[in-house]
Amino acid sequence: MSKARDFLNEVGGIFRNHVEIDKNQLVPGQHIYVDRAGGVYTHHGIYVGRDSNKSHVQYVIHFLSTPKNGSSTNSQRCEDCKYGKNANGGVVRTCLNCFMSCPLGGTKLYLYQYDVSLIDKHMGVPGSCSSAPAKPLEEIVKTAYEKLNQAKPREYNLLTYNCETFATECSTGKGESGQVVDNATRMVIPPTSFVGAGIAVGYTVYKTITTAQRWKKK
Repeated sequence: MSKARDFLNEVGGIFRNHVEIDKNQLVPGQHIYVDRAGGVYTHHGIYVGRDSNKSHVQYVIHFLSTPKNGSSTNSQRCEDCKYGKNANGGVVRTCLNCFMSCPLGGTKLYLYQYDVSLIDKHMGVPGSCSSAPAKPLEEIVKTAYEKLNQAKPREYNLLTYNCETFATECSTGKGESGQVVDNATRMVIPPTSFVGAGIAVGYTVYKTITTAQRWKKK
């Protein structure tokens, strides 16, 4: 019974794409993200680990837009990472708690998936995966720190260079934002349309057959 359940989960899993990860299982160099506004969009970053084995503070390098209400004051700064909640935007290094915190933020942490097939990417949750292969984790951490220390970092743009673009660029060398591109594609061919429904049915058949073939070899 458990094998049947695992098989069905593998067939249907790509429609979810969200891969939850515990903060204690994180490895430096991983691209992580959290929900914002009840899942309307997601915020992305690169986990870069702790400063030392004795430190309890876990750090993330991520990209933020410039807040409308200006710079922070000392009273607004985090005790662990000293980041100000209303600090200037751009590339920042904060603790994991600050990365996840938001009035409408989610409490779950997700691991971004790389090297998925194009059809899996199209059928999956926008902003959760990429078809490009990721670089070695240590190179991703190095790139994230290089961008953090840049004298003139790129300006934030919701459509052309956002937090997901930043994190994928660190991970693969080429930035992309599934939240923007994939959602735009679905506006052209919505899943509820006749064409979209046909694609979904065809994909389910394809996924079932390929998964069954793989399971036969186990």
